Amino acid sequence: MEVITADFETYYDKEYSLKKMTTEAYIRDPRFETIMLGLRWPDGKQEVLTGTHEEIRYRLDAVDWSQYAILCHNTLFDAAIFSWHFGVKPRAWLDTLSMARAMFGSRNNSLAMLAKRYNMEDKGTFVANMSGRRRDDISPGEWKQYSEYCLHDVALCYDLWHLMSNGWYGVEAVFAYLIKTTGTKTVPEVTISIVVPSAIDASPIPKRSREIRYRSRASLARRAL
Repeated sequence: MEVITADFETYYDKEYSLKKMTTEAYIRDPRFETIMLGLRWPDGKQEVLTGTHEEIRYRLDAVDWSQYAILCHNTLFDAAIFSWHFGVKPRAWLDTLSMARAMFGSRNNSLAMLAKRYNMEDKGTFVANMSGRRRDDISPGEWKQYSEYCLHDVALCYDLWHLMSNGWYGVEAVFAYLIKTTGTKTVPEVTISIVVPSAIDASPIPKRSREIRYRSRASLARRAL
């Protein structure tokens, strides 16, 4: 099974944001808009998909998702967009946020903080400039910076998956949980698994990332299973 790493960038403003709404309310709101989707394909190629909802869905429909796992950071968010808006159902969902929570508990496990913890490149803050900006409002210069920001998030997520996996002493499936349907049959059941790279056909971690190993206790690995 090969891995596709993904990251959605979506519209938000001062009132309409995940800081003030639940994930489901935000994604199902009529104000929702996908600005772009950053992807890292199994061969290492990176790509940004954008356009109307129909244009993005057309590109995604060309992929046989049953052959791939999708890796994200905070997969609950991205998986809901993939499923509810684009009908994407991969073979498995992988989540570096859930893995970090299993390893580091209640510490700040955001992508930015994990990058610092592992001595990686800074995540960046360009998205903070995009409040209230629809896709059609973004200038060509801003678009270039935003695309680079999105693909950098994708690269960090992929690299972190490799780095954190090294602390599990070869345990292949270390943590899994099920997000149950609540209140409506239209909410999908999303299984999010964390699988170390040895269990999946994935390319090596790029040399640009320097590793600081964070060893987890064997007992933690056992409890996570």
